[in-house]
Amino acid sequence: PDPPEDAEVVARSGRSVTLSWVAPASDGGGGLCGYRVEMKAVATGEWRLCHELVPGPECVVDGLAPGETYRFRVAAVGPAGAGEPVHLPQMVKLDLGPAHCTPCLSLPAPVFLTELQNQEVQDGYPVSFDCVVTGQPVPTVCWFKDGRMLEEDDHYMISEDQQGGHQLIITAVVPADMGVYRCMAENSMGVSSTKAELRVDR
Repeated sequence: PDPPEDAEVVARSGRSVTLSWVAPASDGGGGLCGYRVEMKAVATGEWRLCHELVPGPECVVDGLAPGETYRFRVAAVGPAGAGEPVHLPQMVKLDLGPAHCTPCLSLPAPVFLTELQNQEVQDGYPVSFDCVVTGQPVPTVCWFKDGRMLEEDDHYMISEDQQGGHQLIITAVVPADMGVYRCMAENSMGVSSTKAELRVDR
């Protein structure tokens, strides 16, 4: 099967994370048996199986060590075996968290007050994706297209303001820009994301 799509971390706690993804575009013709989920601690660098066969497009990985940084990958499994995995774009670090610090427990994880909206634009024209996110501490924000992290260049303009507003501008859209765009916000209390699709008219 093809790799699953749109894999992301949708929630995390002190010792666990919740992963989510979308079924692959092609199952190889034999149907899907489920998904294999693997993780590795960055300190060791070795991939380790955490779920041999997950039936649906979401799972919880628990038993993680606070203070450790992890990477995750997911592969679709068909009758002939597992396909190529998709690597989640972000690393996840679980905080140690002071047990006695009551104010720390009330700090909010990132929340999108305004989410991304699907866009349709004509080839050659600019387009923007806008969102507003809040959280304490102030979250770090990254942009992705089809799971690949975007960096600012002549094609992509990325900006933010003091009120939590974030914007991605594609200066001149081409057909290859079609796909799913995601804004991911992360702070020490959690991670959240919003996504939207771009369609290009020729």
